[in-house]
Amino acid sequence: MKNFLLFCIFIHKLIVFFLLFGWLLPIKYIHLHIIAVPIILVHWQLNNNKCIVTEIEHYLRCEVDNLPYELAENSPDVNTHVDNRDDFVLKLLKQLNINFNSKTIKKYVIVGLMISWSLSFYKFYKYKKQCKKIKNKKLVIW
Repeated sequence: MKNFLLFCIFIHKLIVFFLLFGWLLPIKYIHLHIIAVPIILVHWQLNNNKCIVTEIEHYLRCEVDNLPYELAENSPDVNTHVDNRDDFVLKLLKQLNINFNSKTIKKYVIVGLMISWSLSFYKFYKYKKQCKKIKNKKLVIW
């Protein structure tokens, strides 16, 4: 179970990295980033500002620590390894000794995602416009 938790944390970090730096992908993969960012933002809104991967990670932490999920969910004890009130990004920043409150970090995350998405969209638009100028070159995105 602990290995699966570590794998889940690794995948979560990869997703965060992809969402923030996906605009650096080669042009033929940029459409994945353009589609993923709005899907993630809608998912957060539909899931009460919680990521499903964070919830899975929280559940797995409870299993590893042998805590009942319901008890850990409502536990005010800061000594447990489970702190559901902290978002995944907030935990990452705390590891770097960067402290924000939850509302502030959510605003920064959304702004960061929108900037990243805008860069991807601009890169795709620029490529598409460039392809129109060169008649013999095909637009390859898939």
